[in-house]
Amino acid sequence: MATLKSKTLALWTLLLANAAVARPVGAEAVPGDPLAYDRVTELGGVSLNLDATHVYATIEPWQGRLEIVRYALESGEVAPETLFAPPCAGLKTVVPDRQEKRLAFTCDPLGDERHKLHLVDIRTGAYLVPTPRDQLDLPCAFSPDGTVIYAARGYHIWGGTRIVTISTSTGEARTLFATDNARLFCHDLSEDGRRLLIERYVDNGERYLGMLDLRHGAIEWLLREPRVEVKQPQFCLLYTSDAADDAMNV
Repeated sequence: MATLKSKTLALWTLLLANAAVARPVGAEAVPGDPLAYDRVTELGGVSLNLDATHVYATIEPWQGRLEIVRYALESGEVAPETLFAPPCAGLKTVVPDRQEKRLAFTCDPLGDERHKLHLVDIRTGAYLVPTPRDQLDLPCAFSPDGTVIYAARGYHIWGGTRIVTISTSTGEARTLFATDNARLFCHDLSEDGRRLLIERYVDNGERYLGMLDLRHGAIEWLLREPRVEVKQPQFCLLYTSDAADDAMNV
């Protein structure tokens, strides 16, 4: 199993390798060029697999199509393998399961910010879209056996959301946690699959962090302080910021 150090080194290796790749011919920015920021290759939705041998991401070259790709970190190759090229905008949150059989991603096919969850078989390309037409899903993690995926589900990106579990074979969803029409999000699953890190959004400067026990349904709030905002929590690292003085704490 990969350690935090090995995952961090693997990720920085990938990012530095991409930074070293030359721009496409004709894409060189010139002083005062109004399109300078458009002439780049955008990388997003970065996720490492369990043993830090692969990185999954979205990549969109300048004047090119957006693709979901996979980097083989141990091969030494900079060029990624293209897996899919979904025909929709707003693609993000690329998450592989622990067996690397399925890949989850969301995209916004209608431009209404109702992000639809796509569950794709990496080998065959067969896919399932379990998100109801009038709702959105924001996934965070597969269960250890890959049979379900955890996500926040709601009717609009700025409305209330609830934490659900979604079957990867049938798409059937079950609510795990919801309260007072709150905006809830999930971030990470513990290695044993028993605890889920969740966030409650209060406003742009205040977000709470909790740990949901998936066996008993109990929640323990780990961070619930006025004007403190949770940033990218994981079971190995927790980032917070203080809205008053812009301090960042780990």
